[in-house]
Amino acid sequence: MSGQESPVDQLLPAIEPGDPHRRWNNNVYQRCHGCLRRTPDRRHARCVRPTPGHGCRHCKSVGLVCLWEGFLLPPVPGKVKRTRPTPCDNCREIQAACDFGRPCLRCAQSNQHCVGGSMTNCFHRGTHSDQFYGYFLNLGFGASGIDDPNTVKLWSQPPDYHLQYQQWLLWQNKDNGLKSVLYQEYLTVIRLTRDVMLRGVSLNLASIMAQLRQDYEAGVLVNKSQACRDIHMYLYRESVVFPIFDNPVMEVAPVSIPEGTKMDILECRALNPSPDAELSFLAPLRNVAKTPIGRPRLPGPARPIYWVPWELDPEQLPVMPNGHLYPPNHPNIVDVDHLKRPLPPHPNESGESELSSIPYNRIWDDGEMYEADHRCRVSSQTGEECGNLTRRGCEDTTHTGQGMPICDACEEKSRMAFAQRFVHLLAHLRAHFCTACVNQDLVTLFTGAGHSIWFDWMAFGAASSLDFSAQTLVGTGYTKRVGDYMGNPLDMTGCSCAVLFLGRRLCNPHRLAYLIKMQQAADNMRAYCKNLYGRMVCPACRIRPGMDRFMFRGPDGGSETPIRVYGCLNCHQFVFSNNPASATEFSMSNLNSPTAPPPYTPRQHERDERVLIRTRRGAVLLRKRASFDEME
Repeated sequence: MSGQESPVDQLLPAIEPGDPHRRWNNNVYQRCHGCLRRTPDRRHARCVRPTPGHGCRHCKSVGLVCLWEGFLLPPVPGKVKRTRPTPCDNCREIQAACDFGRPCLRCAQSNQHCVGGSMTNCFHRGTHSDQFYGYFLNLGFGASGIDDPNTVKLWSQPPDYHLQYQQWLLWQNKDNGLKSVLYQEYLTVIRLTRDVMLRGVSLNLASIMAQLRQDYEAGVLVNKSQACRDIHMYLYRESVVFPIFDNPVMEVAPVSIPEGTKMDILECRALNPSPDAELSFLAPLRNVAKTPIGRPRLPGPARPIYWVPWELDPEQLPVMPNGHLYPPNHPNIVDVDHLKRPLPPHPNESGESELSSIPYNRIWDDGEMYEADHRCRVSSQTGEECGNLTRRGCEDTTHTGQGMPICDACEEKSRMAFAQRFVHLLAHLRAHFCTACVNQDLVTLFTGAGHSIWFDWMAFGAASSLDFSAQTLVGTGYTKRVGDYMGNPLDMTGCSCAVLFLGRRLCNPHRLAYLIKMQQAADNMRAYCKNLYGRMVCPACRIRPGMDRFMFRGPDGGSETPIRVYGCLNCHQFVFSNNPASATEFSMSNLNSPTAPPPYTPRQHERDERVLIRTRRGAVLLRKRASFDEME
């Protein structure tokens, strides 16, 4: 990476400076660059910035970017009265519109002496941003200059006007001082990454620098760099894996039902009863922390379903209005009312499942985590707790201390009740592939993509040694790889969601909270897809609708294709099924008891990963590492 080692004195990155230099009153500050450049009769005018951290009224009224002590400030919020310049003598003679610069742009271009006209609000020619598009739009010209007739009525500076100007300056002249500033911004990110690595966080600094160097050489600003965004997300996640601060432990945490959820309150009360009216008759979570205790959450994929680069130009998306080509309610119709531009942020950029605090590789055999008997704390509508003796409890890793003891009878009743409600959510969680993509070489399509894939490799004729993993910054970092061949599709969901939700011993409050969160995750992902493409589309090609949009009928619905492929909108894992019935029909035969057959009981490799951890309150959590036996 090349560039100067010290930043320039002007045009630094746009940040909120704090405005320490105040004069006269609370809203008047030391004058900005635009006010200092005003013509002599107004050079002592006050610089009024009513909102801290934002530009002055004068700069916005004449269309300039407010530059104060080297900081580009965002425009002052609200409306500002725009003034029109009085034409100079030359512009008045040819009956042409003038601008605020002195000499004006027409006189400067024709090399004439600019005199006459009022000097109010005028500034010396060469003031920053007097060649930017917003300056001309503010005067009533087109964006390209004083001779552009394509005016924009009622134009106003957008909130990111100062950032647009910074980007424009960079591309106008890459060799100017802003190149040094860009270098310093990227250097700051690299130093932050290096400092975190020295504290023990696993990172590959060389790979990170290579990616950052690529963005830097392309002139991508830090706030537009996908690599910088991924790094900050990763560093944030690593800082909360083993939290010491900002991880409060709550003895009682209410279960809330957000507005807009499709679940009925009476149904929620039946699934998770409580006599407490202050808690809306819903049993609360007990002895829980904000994040898992002593272990990270389950990681997501390299990229989630329907992910697009953060800086992607919306014009690059294959979206064309086609309502005139199809009858009403046809799956191929693009609903332009759902489209959003600029593109909204991805609702789950890390791809992390809502069930990520539930261990897939079990820590405890069927939740048996206590050395001594505890009384089951599952409550009823009458207010009485079960009270049966048990050594088993909720397996969610956010529990701390005594956790939440659950007996076998209460777990069986809870599992069956939630399974009946969960079945209705399954179709909503799936984003199906289209027929054309299903008929492709699916195994090759996902090789090296960093996704977790569930399929029968013998049925698909694939080699068991294929590598589906990929390096990523999102969630796990460059030094770890995510995505793998997971095995044959599991019951109900095909992915791991049903195993975590129903195959692990959970308390009723946790199950209800996760049921609501999975519903919201699917709703948000479907809304995001429609915001991008105007309809639900195949996760692979993102052009054609999935098979489910045709009710699995006809050629487009895959009636002639014995394969179903879909992605889970909660865990962002993919499932290949060579049994069409399994994609639309579900069996609860494996959910009749807490000791149900695999995959709902611990597998051998799960038993080998138990470790013994003693908590301060004396509760014993059983795990055992295979390496312990080797050490002995």
